[in-house]
Amino acid sequence: MTNLDGPTLRAVRESIGVPLRRIARQAGMSHGHLSKVERGEHGRPVTPAIMAAYERVTGVRLAEAAVDVARRRDRDTGRRGQSWRPGQLTDMRRQAFNAAIGAIAIGGHLGEPTGRLIDSTGRPVTPTPPELVDVDQLVQVTDLLTGLDLRHGGGLVSQLCKALLRWAVVMLDAAGMTDPAPVRLSAAVSALAARAGWAAFDTAAHEAARSLFRLALYTAARAGDPDLRAHVLADVAAQHNQLGYHFDALEIIRLAEGDERVAPGVRMVLHGVKGRDPNGS
Repeated sequence: MTNLDGPTLRAVRESIGVPLRRIARQAGMSHGHLSKVERGEHGRPVTPAIMAAYERVTGVRLAEAAVDVARRRDRDTGRRGQSWRPGQLTDMRRQAFNAAIGAIAIGGHLGEPTGRLIDSTGRPVTPTPPELVDVDQLVQVTDLLTGLDLRHGGGLVSQLCKALLRWAVVMLDAAGMTDPAPVRLSAAVSALAARAGWAAFDTAAHEAARSLFRLALYTAARAGDPDLRAHVLADVAAQHNQLGYHFDALEIIRLAEGDERVAPGVRMVLHGVKGRDPNGS
């Protein structure tokens, strides 16, 4: 990686009048790749190899040329003393962006597939190691998704839960278990995975539901919360009952009942699941 970004590289090249295709041809690189580098697209950094190719073809030291371009821009726009700031555009790119905004504002086309546009923003960044504020936000979003699932159900909540889990488990894998944040994170992931499991179950995605409840149980145990663990076991047993596996449901319930730490209120939930056994065991 270098301290030059793509737009700066393009500004330097244009300032000395060298076509991009000449650099691509003589450097043995793809014109399309170099074009994306100059546009600053995600995943297309200015690597030392690219810098060396530009310098070899142009005969110009890019670092020095970048300073000259920045000074020229400061002089031309009356912004003396300011350096080339991240996010600044060449005049050509700025005009193209403003033209696109103007066209879209009056009902014009976006100009590229929406999926590609979102891809250009980069992948979600998960905070590692997690802090308590990150866990609090995860809990709040889980509560929101739980409310949506209970009111409306459907596949959207299932997909949202799974997307959020992919974000959260990165924090989980990076966290230890000695600080409050990782412990609370495990409990939050357990609650989210259990909700995702129910959402998957309600859409008949039973294998996905089983995987999610395994995750929910694992993280509940990791959090050291016997009541949360018992709740997850009750959920698993309830799904067994709905599928007709009543003996399996009773075996699962016994795993929770054997934990003396489980609170009386949670034991009532366990008895309620047992009561759904048509055999009355």
